[in-house]
Order: sequence, then structure tokens, then C-alpha cells
Amino acid sequence: MFERRFFLLIFSLLFFSFSLHAQKVSGTKSIAVFRLSYYDWDMPEALYNAVDNVIVKSFLDMKRFEIIAMSHRISSADLEGFIQKIQEDRKKAVELPEEVLAGKQAFTKADWERLVNSYIIVVPTVTDYAFKRFSQKVDTDNDGVADTVKYSYSLLLKVNVYLRNMQNNKSIANFTLQHSGFGDSPEMAFLIASSTMMLDLQYKLRSVSDFKITTGVSKVSGQFIEFELGSNMGISVGDEFTVIGYERKDGIAYEKQVALVMVIAVSDEKSTAQILFSKSDVLFADQLKEVARLPMEFNPYFNVGFPTMPPEERYIINGSIGLKIIHTRGFYKFRPLYGIDINFSQNSAILGVPVRIFAGCQLGNVFVGIFQFSPEIQVGGGMLLKSLSEKPVFSDFFVKGLLGFNFLVTKDIKLGFDIGCDLGFKSENHKSAMMSNFILGFGITIK
Repeated sequence: MFERRFFLLIFSLLFFSFSLHAQKVSGTKSIAVFRLSYYDWDMPEALYNAVDNVIVKSFLDMKRFEIIAMSHRISSADLEGFIQKIQEDRKKAVELPEEVLAGKQAFTKADWERLVNSYIIVVPTVTDYAFKRFSQKVDTDNDGVADTVKYSYSLLLKVNVYLRNMQNNKSIANFTLQHSGFGDSPEMAFLIASSTMMLDLQYKLRSVSDFKITTGVSKVSGQFIEFELGSNMGISVGDEFTVIGYERKDGIAYEKQVALVMVIAVSDEKSTAQILFSKSDVLFADQLKEVARLPMEFNPYFNVGFPTMPPEERYIINGSIGLKIIHTRGFYKFRPLYGIDINFSQNSAILGVPVRIFAGCQLGNVFVGIFQFSPEIQVGGGMLLKSLSEKPVFSDFFVKGLLGFNFLVTKDIKLGFDIGCDLGFKSENHKSAMMSNFILGFGITIK
């Protein structure tokens, strides 16, 4: 009896130790972020300062890094020599001088020590840049004479971002951000380009293997699990993780994804997630790995409307194609959305094509395995496009209610069907009329 208890005790200790050893849990990493190198380009100060802010803010918002914001700019020509000097000073155990020269830059002793001890360095460099101003004469007083010059501005910016692990002296990522902006002022063009750049950069950073959060299942309760790490590492409601299993082929262990979970509640150091699908049971101590996502889903769709008002249009079928953007990061039950669609009907060739924009939210999402049930409300309005030479005119205002049925076909794609109705009024030939439609729709959601 004693031998049996002793054997069980030893087995339990070994199993527990193996679980702790196998379970990887991410921690914050020290990252030195250099300012944008633009030595070969004539750029306005406002632009390169804006890009600097975008890059640093992208790292800060992820909340998994200790940021060392450097005031220096490293050119691509100096990069290898710069890295070599850091590696040499890592190996030396000598007192550093008060000023260290690396490439074209002079570092204080304190800044250089922080660099030498950093985990990763980030070096952004401009590889292409174009800024243009366009002019066009327009008729502002509707007298038939184009007598006012209107200016617009376009910006193209391409930035290479190089990341190197200074612990093992290996490159971990090297990618390009290419974005453009267009607006009535230089500031608007800058703003559009920098805003889309931040989304792109955060997605690419989340895709870097070294930056993906890994943790382990600490509790399983039916279709829900808990795991270590929470808002302290930038985890948000709506984030997704895969459960990692292993299979052996030819004596080599390969990772495989056995389940997908979505975070539904977050505290400072712990998170709760719901299992969306699984190929096998999710167990205590299973490994979790973050899935890189944009903070929104994209839903191209096609709807068919059957008018119920006005009575004379009951036999006219309306169709629409559109794109809906649904924000997911930070949202679970209620998710804001907005979009645009183009409507077609038997009268489109006569009246023109109404283009509608809308905003709304999903109200009380329900997730059951691979299925998602989404009540939704939208409010929007439309403009009638008669021709490219004519100004668009107001066409309609509407409130729409839908019930969506979606299901996962892969971890990145959902198919969905909508049923609902809308109510509003439309304007035709300077006359207004109430309208309503019964709606059936189909769409694909790209996560």
C-alpha cells in the first residue's frame, strides 16, 4: 500500500512538473524603438513626427512591451555596423565612456547601456515617399462658370520596419508598410495615411511569432476556459487564441491547432474564453497561442428586398451589395458597425443608383460553438447618383433591423444569412413617401 501511494505521489509530481515546463507563458519584452530614418528623402517635419508617434503608439497600445523610445535615427547603411557594436559591447565587461559613437549617431552612456541590455531593437526606414498637390477649377456659386481653384493633396509613404532580437542576434521580422492618403489639406492626407498605417503595423506586429502571446489553460468549465494573463498584457474581449496540440511524424513533434477560443471577459491578470470549435477536448495545462487579427471583421454581403410600402412597388424587387465593418476587439455582446451599400432595382436605370451609408450595432451576440446569432440595428441614409457630371441628391433615410445567423467554416471565415426589415422614407421627384422592405441576405465574414 505504501509503495502504491509513493508511486502515485512521484507520478503526480512528475506530471505537474512536466505541465509547468511545457506550458509557455508570455512576459513583457524590453524593446528599443528608433525614430524614423528619412535621410534620403525631403519630408516635412510634421509627417515624420507623425510616423514616429504611430510606431511608438502601436507598441504601447499592445501593452506587452517595455518601450525604450530612442531619440536617434539609424540609417540602413549604418545598421549592420551599429548592431555589431552592440554585440561587441554585450560581450565586454569594461566601463563605457560618457559618449558612444555608433555610425552617424552619438549616444550618451545611459542610452547606450539601455540599448545593450534591450531584448529587441526596432529600426524604421523610409523607402519611398511622394507628396503631390492637385488643382481643379470648380463652380462654387452655381453660375455655370468654374472660377474658383480648389486644391487637393495626395501622399504615398512606404516604410520598412526591421526588428532584431539582440539576445541571439537574429532578425525576427522585416516588413514594409505602404500607405496613401488623400484630402483637401496636407494634414488630412497625413492623417488618413498614418491612421491606416497604425492598423497595419499592429496587425503585422501581432503576426510576429516572438510577439504572439502564449499562455496555458488554468481551468476548464464546459465550453469555457480560463487562462493566465489579461489586460496587463493587452488582451481584450474579442481576441482569439488557438489551442495547440502536438503530433509526431518520423520522430519529430509538430504543432497542430486543435481548438479556437474567443475571449469574453478580462481582468488584470486572468481571462475567460469561450470555445468556438474543437477537434478534441480542451484540457488543463493545454497551450494557447494568440491569433493575429485586425480589430474588426469585414462582411461583404448581398441583400434582396421585397417592398411592402408604398403599395404600388410591392412587385418591384430591390437588390443591394455592400460592405459592413464590425468592430470586434474590445467588444463581445454589443459590437459597433458601419458600412456602405449600392442598391439596384427595376427603376435604377431611370432614377439612378442610390448609394447608402449606415451605422449601427449588433445587439446581444449569442455564440454557440461554431454558430453566432446576431440581432442588429442600422440607421442610415442614401444619395442618388444620376451621372458622373451631376451632383448626388438625397434619396432616402431608413432604420433597419436584422437577425443574423453565422457559422464558422474555417477559423478565418464565417458564412451568414440575414432576415429582417427596414422602415423609412424616400424622396423622388421632390416628393417624399414612406417605404418598408422585407429583407433576405447572404454574406461572408472575413475575420
